[in-house]
Amino acid sequence: MKKLILGAALLAALGTVHSAQAADPKGAGEPIKIAINEWTGQNLSAHIAGGLLKKMGYSVEFVTAGAVPQFAAIAEGSLHFQPEVWTNNVGDIYPKAVESGKIVITGNLGLEPKEGWFYPPYMEEKCPGLPAYSALYDCAQAFAAADTFPKGRLITYPADWGTRSNDQVAAIGLPFQPVAGGSEGAMLAELKSAVAAKQPMLMMFWQPHWIHADIKLNVGNYSATLFLLPLGATI
Repeated sequence: MKKLILGAALLAALGTVHSAQAADPKGAGEPIKIAINEWTGQNLSAHIAGGLLKKMGYSVEFVTAGAVPQFAAIAEGSLHFQPEVWTNNVGDIYPKAVESGKIVITGNLGLEPKEGWFYPPYMEEKCPGLPAYSALYDCAQAFAAADTFPKGRLITYPADWGTRSNDQVAAIGLPFQPVAGGSEGAMLAELKSAVAAKQPMLMMFWQPHWIHADIKLNVGNYSATLFLLPLGATI
């Protein structure tokens, strides 16, 4: 899920009529510190939100923050604002901070995001049972690489984004080896290289994303509870 969240202290400052910051935003001392994560879409969301706050007269500072560690910083108030959160991959800190009121969810972002295990269409020739996920049990070697054979190779999100795909592979006993992508850019570079050479490719990825306008990708027809997830976008 994508959510826009505010540290509770900042929400009070922005929303209380008696707050000097709310009454006179240009007189506020401390800037609103907005988290910047490692993927393009979040950077765009953050800068749009920051631009709107600047237009309202607030001082804004963009701070690079890890996708999971950022929640401790927001809960303690050293970061104030995060415009895009995928809540299926956030560890234990986030739900506990929300429950305690240290992080406040403020509403819908307005996107209709999805994520799943994507592959180029030519892989359906090598694994005719696709897009059914059950085909992956029999076609694992079609997705194998030298370092994973006889298991298939699944490129997952960067390690600091959590272990979602690893947990899914282990839960259903899929004969695939999850391999963490180094970054969004590294994942895209590997995807483009594989497609150009028509090499095996299965990658955990998401949409909306510009790559889907550049490269045709199919997505597995998986159980909604484990794989392809329509994610409620909230801010």
